[in-house]
Amino acid sequence: MDIQYLIDISTSQGTIDWSEVKAAGIMGVIIKASEGSSHSSSREEYFAANAAQARANGILIGAYHFFRANEDATTQAAVFRQVLEAAGVPMDLSPTLDVETNDGEAADDVSIAAFDCLNQMESDFGRKPILYTYADFANNYLEPELLSTFPLWIASYGDDALTSPGVPPYQPVMPDGWSSYALFQYSDRGRVSGIGTDVDLDLFWGSREELQALGLPVPYPGYVLCYQGSQNREEDVKRVQKRLGVQETGVYGMTTACTVFTFQGRNGIGQTGEVGSETWGALFG
Repeated sequence: MDIQYLIDISTSQGTIDWSEVKAAGIMGVIIKASEGSSHSSSREEYFAANAAQARANGILIGAYHFFRANEDATTQAAVFRQVLEAAGVPMDLSPTLDVETNDGEAADDVSIAAFDCLNQMESDFGRKPILYTYADFANNYLEPELLSTFPLWIASYGDDALTSPGVPPYQPVMPDGWSSYALFQYSDRGRVSGIGTDVDLDLFWGSREELQALGLPVPYPGYVLCYQGSQNREEDVKRVQKRLGVQETGVYGMTTACTVFTFQGRNGIGQTGEVGSETWGALFG
């Protein structure tokens, strides 16, 4: 399977030589654009310049907003959108919401506010935003019933975390209620040529085109996918399996049906174990 190596950065990384970053094998970067709800104070100093220079060097670019749970969710989504519009650089990847602090708020309030912000971002950009978090925080403050339909970017560092781009020798620790991840941040102390500080290292399992398509609506194929169904198309079944974190066999067997059944229960959909239009929409937006 193809692997795309990414980094994520903020103003903390300072000036970056993007030609060296590209030469180091980095295919994508997700750049901090904003934080909280104050547009004037939350703008990242180097966001526009980094986005433009990364794109000029053939690196896929995305942006993230650092969520503050004690500030208005809709306003935060607006701040993020305004920063991206002001930069004037088209994004290649889905927008990301970084949720890793509760700011003194109760768990239910954090989940609802994050959900509201993610929904507004989806409305603004026309694609499912990515949710960034880590297992301990998610288990205490995030409700999978509300949030597990958004692609997950999971942060999980092993004792032997890598310091250069590569496949770590461990799987991420997953939060309860999530069965799969889209992006894996496997180190917060990476070293990449062209960057003078430590940098977060990330990976995506799939092609460059699949990375770009992450979060985009996937049209319903027009038939019900079901256990041993004669109409089942291998590519459709694999798409469902990948989204649910099931082994991608292309065969709609009992494991896939049971996983679909559980997903439907978590998302308030009639539990049939089959993928019709409603379940497809919940899976792929």
